[in-house]
Amino acid sequence: MTGASPGNGTPGDTYPVSVTVKDDDNGVGNASASATVNNVAPVVNAGADQTLPFGSLVSISASSTDPGTLDKWTYDIDWGDGTPHQTGAATPAGAITGSHQYVIPGNQTITVCVSDDDTGKHCDSVSITFASTTGKITAGVLRFGNNGRGGFNVQSDDGVAVKGELEYQNGSVNLYAHTMTAIAVSPDRTKGWFSGVLTDGRVFVAYVEDNGEPGRTDVFRLWVDGVPQNGNGTLTGGNVQIHKN
Repeated sequence: MTGASPGNGTPGDTYPVSVTVKDDDNGVGNASASATVNNVAPVVNAGADQTLPFGSLVSISASSTDPGTLDKWTYDIDWGDGTPHQTGAATPAGAITGSHQYVIPGNQTITVCVSDDDTGKHCDSVSITFASTTGKITAGVLRFGNNGRGGFNVQSDDGVAVKGELEYQNGSVNLYAHTMTAIAVSPDRTKGWFSGVLTDGRVFVAYVEDNGEPGRTDVFRLWVDGVPQNGNGTLTGGNVQIHKN
């Protein structure tokens, strides 16, 4: 807020203005008034949208502007996946940077907000799209907690067409899929995800981790229409294989 004292925490400030005029015959005239300076909120640019293979480290570099010269600013980055926000002090002349590793499937929206100390605030968002890659992920005779079990094989040779199948059972839940829509694996081939359509028409997304042999620390998680399914996570039997291309 230009001309305002820093840290006053108000959306506007009123200042007394006094004018004294004296002529060459020692005549003096006085007048007074008040001037209100209203705060202007900062403006944030979160950066361009990004398309990345799943498993990539996501980095952003945001910027902000503010005509106020005496304000103080803070920033907040919401990664959109329920993890703790990244916060800190900001300056209009400096970049707001951060990086994040996602461990759940699906596209994400990152929101960056900058607040000044005079109640001004502005936010901007950047969309992160995780694209398909080439790759092959398989697993058989999987066992999970709460009696969950299943298996799958998913493959894409060109990063566009995806083929495979999925079977998942847990108590009265029996899920099958023969239509796959996307697959992606991390560059080090330790993490991956795939999505598709179940035989009953619902949409599923699966996230996996291949943590090496014998597979007891491998991970399989499944969401159906955005709802996490019971009885999956760290394996109690079987293993996940993310194959070399």
